[in-house]
Amino acid sequence: MRVPAVLVAAPLLVVAAAAGRASDAARATPRAAPGAASLLGGFTAVAVQVLWLRADEAVSEFREDDAQIAFAAINELEPQLVSSADYIARSLGYDLAEDHKDPAVRWALGREGWRVLCRAVERNPGEARAHSARGRYALLRLSVDPPMRAGFVKEIDAKGPLPHALADFEEAARLRPQWREPWDGVGLAATGCAAEEFAAGDFAAAANHYRRAREAFRHVVGMLAGEIDPALVGSREMTADSAALAAALADVCDAPPASRAERLADVGRRFEGARLPELPRR
Repeated sequence: MRVPAVLVAAPLLVVAAAAGRASDAARATPRAAPGAASLLGGFTAVAVQVLWLRADEAVSEFREDDAQIAFAAINELEPQLVSSADYIARSLGYDLAEDHKDPAVRWALGREGWRVLCRAVERNPGEARAHSARGRYALLRLSVDPPMRAGFVKEIDAKGPLPHALADFEEAARLRPQWREPWDGVGLAATGCAAEEFAAGDFAAAANHYRRAREAFRHVVGMLAGEIDPALVGSREMTADSAALAAALADVCDAPPASRAERLADVGRRFEGARLPELPRR
């Protein structure tokens, strides 16, 4: 028995509309201005779900071209969904890139992840989660993977990814000061910037960044004041140690050149096991 198409279409439209409303509810900001997504109307959410299935399957089977095509389509249909952009960037920059030893391929995948997050920031003005996601990617992926960092320095910014991570976390902290993650990010990114400046011999800039890291870490300690959960207590103590280390390294930067090496060695003794910056070679 054949069912008239109009009888099938009506329930599908109802379901698609409900899925679209659910999709909109998960957005950081209102739906984008009419574009490719508007051509699909209420079927946008359904189409995105199908694309996610294809993308996940392609990633699991390491079919990079197919995965990138699906991710690009998802990003076109859902340009304002921050969680989607974050997941796509991690799939490209972590999951797919991890099995490649070719520096060019690693950077190509890392760059695509960066571009997706940049678009999420552009389409979500004033959204702390978008800035935090991009800052996290720059801090934890682009700055620590040598081929990705080299590609970033060559093609995007000679200063490297860490200043971008710091700027994003600073903006996220400004937009959502009650949220802990941006403050942790400010502390870590500022420490990373300071270490690079320290190694380059720019001690004035390094001192400023170490002091900013100390402020951010102390802010986190204050946010965790009164916590009794063992995990949070441990986090608070570690963050307090990070603040103290950043303050000590700022003092090393301010020391006279002749005594700087001795001061740094003293910090190493006080903070045993801590990773310290290296003085530039003469």
